[in-house]
Amino acid sequence: MKNKKMINSTAFALIVVMLFSVFSLACSNRKNKPVAQQEESSETATTVVEAPKIVDLSTNGYITIAIKSDGTISWVGGDETVHDLLGSWTDISKVIFGADFCMGLKNDGTVVAAGDNAYGQCNVGGWSNITQLVAGTRSNFVVGLKADGVVVATGENEQGQCNVSGWTDIKKIAAGDAHVVGLKSDGTVVATGSNDFGETDVSEWKDIVDISVYGPITVGLKSDGTVIVQGYNHDYGTWNVSDWTDIVSVAAGDLYVAGLKSDGTVVAKDYNYRGQCNVSEWTDIKEIYPMHSHTVGIKNDGTVVAVGCNDEGECNVGEWTDIVKVYPGFHCTLGLKADGTVVAVGKNDDGQLNVSEL
Repeated sequence: MKNKKMINSTAFALIVVMLFSVFSLACSNRKNKPVAQQEESSETATTVVEAPKIVDLSTNGYITIAIKSDGTISWVGGDETVHDLLGSWTDISKVIFGADFCMGLKNDGTVVAAGDNAYGQCNVGGWSNITQLVAGTRSNFVVGLKADGVVVATGENEQGQCNVSGWTDIKKIAAGDAHVVGLKSDGTVVATGSNDFGETDVSEWKDIVDISVYGPITVGLKSDGTVIVQGYNHDYGTWNVSDWTDIVSVAAGDLYVAGLKSDGTVVAKDYNYRGQCNVSEWTDIKEIYPMHSHTVGIKNDGTVVAVGCNDEGECNVGEWTDIVKVYPGFHCTLGLKADGTVVAVGKNDDGQLNVSEL
């Protein structure tokens, strides 16, 4: 009887030890679990979704459109007619403006349009595989470059600016008032449309690595860093930019041309009626943006400089910082910051600079 009691006591002790071990292990496992798992039964973890970031802008000086990282757009300025059309745009990668219309290039290579269609410039519903869009500076036509190097065009064609059906092996296009220029993969250039000022006389160009067009002016950058210019000259003579060397990028403005040198300095020439060519003191520049009557430059440190017409404050960019891209418009300037926010100065009579609403 005594041995039986001892066995029962021993068994009871073993049971207690086992229960204690199980309880300790359970507590340990619970302690090591993430808080979200511990409270899973009473509360679901919250996932924070960041708002889409602005990655690009486009403006014509009357309406500003922001393209966001998710392909949606937002806009300020303009009128309700255009707003109603823009509301259905999605999956957008780029927006351009023409005279009285705008185009959206979608990520799948198709194109959408909004605005005046008097000349059929918005008849782009059948376009596909488009990689670049350009529109006439002051005319109602639009041109698209396809992934296979061919070119399509629609709209006003009184001077043959849309006659691009035979173009092949094109890697970049540019459009002026009434002419279109195409840079071929072999460094030669083709052009069609108005030639009132010799702006399409490019058949002998070679070794071209970049082109720029504005109004009746065509500019070509050669592989050796020199520049060729055809088109309107304020002095009604031949463009002479032979002293321009070591150029890494060129851009045509309204009746003038600017070039960025490899050392970060800038040169500009021709019509300087508002001081838009006064860039000789600029240094450490990485991008240049000539426009109608003012020129803007981004410096390597993200600050911005501007010269030319300042009637509406469009050159008041001295306090801007962390800028990655600039968008000059008619009497206005917009800047996109690295964090996706936007700054703007200049004419705002249509609310086109109310960028805090984008």
